[in-house]
Amino acid sequence: MTERHFLLDMPISEIMDRWPQTVPVFLKHQPQCVGCAMSVFDTIEDAVLVYNIPVEVVLGELKAVLGSDFLK
Repeated sequence: MTERHFLLDMPISEIMDRWPQTVPVFLKHQPQCVGCAMSVFDTIEDAVLVYNIPVEVVLGELKAVLGSDFLK
């Protein structure tokens, strides 16, 4: 599985729980994700479609924040 698909397929809440340093990225683009009950079900792919945000922008920012922590 590629990094892109790994992140796209994970629920947003799982990403924020596993890597708390990603929370500011979600706050920047869609404040509703942080603390939203749907974040348990919604993936990044779901959220970018709803909020009309380019997926590559969000993925790039997440990868930049995660750095060497990615996929640990």
